[in-house]
Amino acid sequence: MLDAVAISSGPGSYTGLRIGISTAKGFAFTLGIPLIAVPTMEVLLEAVRGKFKGAHNLCAMMDARRMEVYTMMEDENGKVLWDTQAKILDSNAFASFAAPTHLFGNGMPKFREINQQENLIFIEGIVPDAVNMGRIALEKYLEEKFEDVAYFEPNYLKEWQTTIPKNKLV
Repeated sequence: MLDAVAISSGPGSYTGLRIGISTAKGFAFTLGIPLIAVPTMEVLLEAVRGKFKGAHNLCAMMDARRMEVYTMMEDENGKVLWDTQAKILDSNAFASFAAPTHLFGNGMPKFREINQQENLIFIEGIVPDAVNMGRIALEKYLEEKFEDVAYFEPNYLKEWQTTIPKNKLV
């Protein structure tokens, strides 16, 4: 028996979010069960919470193309320092943070290439994981934090941009 449907609310791939959320909404509506939305950046942060001692920051980074990432940062107590946002990277993007900052996610490698700061720690292999999403979704389920199936929309963070294909088929 299915009690609820949990879905990533974004940010993420425009098409992936549209298809995933449409499917989840279809299941939730048809089966008459709640829809639970879990922000992608929360899922990334959940993967590393509690793994480090002392004062530190955790910064989830997802590739948003070019030199831009979707990012969210919190301190060791879970206090949000940066809400989820699109951020253009430069060599001093984290200069305002003195505490060691752990960076992870598929957007992290592009920043590591241009980084000039000593307080940054790069963590490989952290991806959005169903186990971490499940923990957050269960908590929301128990607290009855459900979405309105008819009106829920993904968090794209950026407007859709069309481009001209490089390889035109004639």
